[in-house]
Amino acid sequence: MRNPTRRNKNIGTAKQGHGQNNALTLPRSGDKVYYEKLVDPVAETRTVNGHAFLFVTEKTKPEYQHACSVDDIIAVIAAILKEDYGDLRFIVLRQPKRKEEILSAVWGRFVPAYAFGKETAPAIILEAVNYKKPFKCSKKLSVEWKKEIDRLVADGHKVTDDGRNYIIHCDLNSVRNTQLYRTLPHEFGHYVHYCAHGREQWSNLPRAEKKAFAHAYAARVREGLARES
Repeated sequence: MRNPTRRNKNIGTAKQGHGQNNALTLPRSGDKVYYEKLVDPVAETRTVNGHAFLFVTEKTKPEYQHACSVDDIIAVIAAILKEDYGDLRFIVLRQPKRKEEILSAVWGRFVPAYAFGKETAPAIILEAVNYKKPFKCSKKLSVEWKKEIDRLVADGHKVTDDGRNYIIHCDLNSVRNTQLYRTLPHEFGHYVHYCAHGREQWSNLPRAEKKAFAHAYAARVREGLARES
């Protein structure tokens, strides 16, 4: 029987191709991937629709803040079909390192096999954000990225144009809108898609196909939340 939490020991390493085109590389210590190395995390188990999730919150740096509270996240998870919870165990609120923001900046991510304490299980991670530091992206964008800029504007982010780049200015409310109502259900969609295909098959699917499924799943969750409000 396939073990969905079986870890790929090459994740995040040069053997998997990670970092080969970068002057900087993300660190790995033993079996731990960089996003598993938390500083002074606080863990609490909360039950949603009869399912026990372990919420792991890492302390933030002074200029950073988690946009979503545990209660915020529970309210969204409660609107998701219970059968989609599967074996998802961890919801992690983490503090990214500077090098990670340079090489791998994300709002959040789905991890099929996340190690915390003595457990290894599927996880969804949401990253803390520095609201004083705008981020930029080139105006030479793909069609998908141009759609993402429109989504960010709809979330409440202020987007300006310096001629070469789009500058995205964040605040607590706009990041909360993005992470709570788009990133969280999007990563949940990745998990549901992953469960339907299995680890190896899902990993080999085209990136565009995985993103399309997750976007559609997140849209359905948001529609359900809108109907309930």
